[in-house]
Amino acid sequence: MDSFVEFYNRNTREVAEAVDQTEYELRENIGPLDALMPVQTYASRELLILKMKGDISVASIISPDQQLPNDQGEFSLNEDVLGNLLIGKQHVFTDKEYEMLEQMRTYLISGGPRGQAVVDAVEKYLYGMAADMPVAIDTKHLILMFQVLTTGACDYTDPLTELKVTLTYNDIVSALFPSTLTGNNRWSQPTTANGLANLEDLSEEWRSIHGVKPAWMLAHYTDLRNLANQTTTKNALGAKVGTDNTLASSLYIGTDYNRQTLELEPGPMLELIRERTGVERVLIVDKKYTETLKDGTKRKSSFLPTNYVVFGDSEGGSYERARVPFKENGWQSGIYVRTKELDDAPLRERIAGMTAGVPFVKDGRYLCAQQIDGTT
Repeated sequence: MDSFVEFYNRNTREVAEAVDQTEYELRENIGPLDALMPVQTYASRELLILKMKGDISVASIISPDQQLPNDQGEFSLNEDVLGNLLIGKQHVFTDKEYEMLEQMRTYLISGGPRGQAVVDAVEKYLYGMAADMPVAIDTKHLILMFQVLTTGACDYTDPLTELKVTLTYNDIVSALFPSTLTGNNRWSQPTTANGLANLEDLSEEWRSIHGVKPAWMLAHYTDLRNLANQTTTKNALGAKVGTDNTLASSLYIGTDYNRQTLELEPGPMLELIRERTGVERVLIVDKKYTETLKDGTKRKSSFLPTNYVVFGDSEGGSYERARVPFKENGWQSGIYVRTKELDDAPLRERIAGMTAGVPFVKDGRYLCAQQIDGTT
């Protein structure tokens, strides 16, 4: 067993199981977000394009001698983007890892409990490397999706490749993206901010467009704590429970949430938000990801950009991480994980994963967010 290519080719079933298990664990880890923005695989780009119908208008009234007018729908996303956005990751094996592979070969021959322990450890490491590829790809896809959710567009530059990704949904409604709150209106200003009114205004804009209130809201824990500490919020709760305004400032509003479901726990905070916005679910999105920069350093960032609230709809297929066919995968959609020999003297091999896809929203009117704490 001299090469990683040989190892992976001999153990394709185990590698596939490792990848499947890791994708399952990823869904468990960010399950609520995965449910709101699922990964969807399309057999062709055209099938995804067919979902881009935009705002469908009703029929026209015509006279008996009049021809039917032509009413064309508009796509909300540039078609060229669908086949040109590749997301991938690779690892080129080092000399240390070749030594690890040689140790594995040696202990396979020697046998015994100690030898088997070494073999198991090396196998777990190698299978895990393959399993990491889909996780890394899905994570990048989620980063792009959150840019779209918070701004109505994607303007992202990859810190490692420096490749710029620009997606624009032409049918977004500007009223659903109010200007950033600054000065005394910022949610971090407890005595002057009015976060409940901000949320109510945003949800009313949603209702004026869709005829119903939004179904869910995403926010950071810190921002919800700021909302709970605002004088206007405490006065609103005081009015509900019959407390005089002069005593309302002493009220404490809990903002506990379930770490598995990310749901804000039932209580006064959830009740106040529901009353003002109509949403059924409030999810706390504080999860972070790690990216590698061009100089080799790492940085951590939040999936949901700091100080944003996002409203959304529960209708299936509204928000997707859409995958489409690409040539590297034989014009099939999905994720592939491959090993390849790059050179034989010196021996260099790699493992790589790749997919083609876009953060897809079937109708730009389902994008709605506001930055609730900006510069002073």
